Amino acid sequence: MPAPIRVLIADDHDSLREGLSILLEFEEDIQVVAEARDGREAVEQALIHRPDVVVMDITMPRLDGLQATRQIRQMLLETHVLMISAEDDNTGVEQAIACGALGFICKHTSLMNVPNAIREVDAGNTFFAMTPRRATDTDSESESVVEHVEF
Repeated sequence: MPAPIRVLIADDHDSLREGLSILLEFEEDIQVVAEARDGREAVEQALIHRPDVVVMDITMPRLDGLQATRQIRQMLLETHVLMISAEDDNTGVEQAIACGALGFICKHTSLMNVPNAIREVDAGNTFFAMTPRRATDTDSESESVVEHVEF
C-alpha cells in the first residue's frame, strides 16, 4: 500500500477543523499531520510537516488563506492546496487559483467531497465543489456542483 496523503488542515473555526480531521480519520489513504488556526500558523506548520495537501480556509486572522497559499506554494513546490470558503463566488475561485490552489470547495456543499478533492489535488488535478445559483433563488440549498479536471 502506498504512503498515505499527508494533509494539513487550516481553518480558524475549531469545529470545522476538528470535523474535517474526524472525517479524514476514516480514509485509509489520508493522514492529517497538522492543524492550523490562522494563515501564519498554516505556513509554519507546512514548513515543519511538509504536507502533500493543505486544506486552506480563505478567510483567517493574522494572514489570510490566499497569502498563506502564495507563501506555501513558493517555499514547498510539491505541496498542493485545496481552498475552502463560505463564499462561493467566482472572485474567490479566481483568487484561489491565482494564488496557486488547485481546488476550491464551498463550505455550503457537502464536506463529504473533501476526501476525493484531496486525492484529486494530490494527483495534480483540479477539483471544484460549488453551490449552484439559480436566477430565481440565489439562497437555494440545492445539490452541489462537483467538477475535477486532469491536466
